[in-house]
Amino acid sequence: MATLSYLKGDATNPGGDPGKTRIIPHVCNSLGKWGAGFVLQVSKAFPEAETAYRSMGSYEMGSVQFVPCAKGVVVANMIAQWGIGPLRDGSKQGCPPLRYGALFDAMFKVAYWAEHNGKCEIHCPRFGAGLAGGDWRVIEALIQHLWVSPGLDVHVYWPERAVP
Repeated sequence: MATLSYLKGDATNPGGDPGKTRIIPHVCNSLGKWGAGFVLQVSKAFPEAETAYRSMGSYEMGSVQFVPCAKGVVVANMIAQWGIGPLRDGSKQGCPPLRYGALFDAMFKVAYWAEHNGKCEIHCPRFGAGLAGGDWRVIEALIQHLWVSPGLDVHVYWPERAVP
């Protein structure tokens, strides 16, 4: 039975079963901008993921770019954030940059890729709930529905400094 677990640590340094491909999905924006949030860790650990993202040319909402990196790791650049930055008025009210429909589509594509590429497991940060402004409760429900229920083990990492 697949599980969802929360771990202290860095999602770019995944543990897990070395016999499985470790997919690191995260949310990227639709403008081709890369330079804040979790992507800084991704750049440090897997510079090829940043290079691939910057060379995409088109950033269609709901698309996913799968980037093979270190042995057994694939970074999944999920395009699910419309633009960048806080809301124009600086408030926390209104529509956040995260688009749940695009996130659903991207997460479905990650599940499909995992199903068709052998033994895989997910290692990720709390994607979509930081700079993208999404509600983690909604994102966690999508993880349960799209990844855990179909049989993927998912490990969500909390940085040591931010453990609740």
